[in-house]
Amino acid sequence: MAHPSSGGLRARVPASNSDDSRRLDIFADQTPLLDEEAVLSKHHMMEEKTLEIELEHIEVEKKGKERLCFRDGKRFIDYVIVYETPSNEDELKEEEKEKLREKAQKRDKFQQNLLDAGLEIEYEEEVTTKDDKTQTHFWKIHAPWDTLSSTAEEIMMKMPIKESDIQTKNWYEKHVGQNIRNMVDRNNPFEIHDSSIINRRNYFMGYFRKDRLELYVGHQNKDTFFSRTERSRMVEQICNQVRFGDERYDVGFKRLLHEQCITASYPLHLGPEECAQDEHPPITGSV
Repeated sequence: MAHPSSGGLRARVPASNSDDSRRLDIFADQTPLLDEEAVLSKHHMMEEKTLEIELEHIEVEKKGKERLCFRDGKRFIDYVIVYETPSNEDELKEEEKEKLREKAQKRDKFQQNLLDAGLEIEYEEEVTTKDDKTQTHFWKIHAPWDTLSSTAEEIMMKMPIKESDIQTKNWYEKHVGQNIRNMVDRNNPFEIHDSSIINRRNYFMGYFRKDRLELYVGHQNKDTFFSRTERSRMVEQICNQVRFGDERYDVGFKRLLHEQCITASYPLHLGPEECAQDEHPPITGSV
C-alpha cells in the first residue's frame, strides 16, 4: 500500500525542546500513515455486508410467508388435505385397482363439493417417496371472504367489538399490600413469565354478522379480520360437513380418513421445518 502524502492523517506531537519530545516528533514523522481511502473502503465493505445480511433475513422471511400462500403469493393456505397413490398401478391386482378407483371417485366427489361450498383449491405436484412405491398428493385449500363470513355467521362466531374497560381484581389484590402482591405474582405457578408471549387485550364480544361488519375491531382489512386459527377452524368445519357419496355416513374428511381415501389433513403454521439434534420441536396447540 502506498504511503499517503504529508497532507494525510498523521499523529501530531506538541513541539518541545527536550530530547524526548524530538525523538517522538521524529518517530511520528517516520511512522506509516493511515490510508484514508483504505478506511473508507473498509467502512463501505462493512455496510455492504450488513445490507447483505439484512436482505438475506428479509428473503428468508418472504419465502416463509410465500409457503403459507397459493402460488399467487396472496391467498392464504387455510387447510391442507393429503392422499397417496401407488407409483405403478400396473403391478397391482384387479381387485386392488378397483378399490383405488372407488377411493378416487370419492375424492373427486368430495373435491367438487368443496368447490361448490365456496372453497378454492390449488393442487401441488405429486411427491414420490424414497421407496418409489407411492406418490403423495396435496390439496391446498383457501377460503375467500364471502365463504368465511357466511360460515362465521352460521357457527355464531364471536368477534371483538370494543376494548373492555372493566378491571377485575382478585381477592388478595383488595386486601394485601403491593409488595406482597408482587411476590405472589412472581411465584404464581399458574402464570407464564415469558417476554415472548404477548398478553392479549380483553374485548367486549358479539356474534358476527356480515351486515354489521363496521362494528367489529379490524374490519378495515378483510385479509386479517379473521385470525389464521379462526380461518382454519372454519375451513375444517366446512370440510367436516361436505359429502363424498350417497350413503348415510359418506360425509366429512374424517370419514375419508377412516376409509383411507386420504392420509392426512391439517392447517399450516409458520415455523422451522427441522430442528437440530439437541433441540426439541416446540409444543403448539392444534386448531
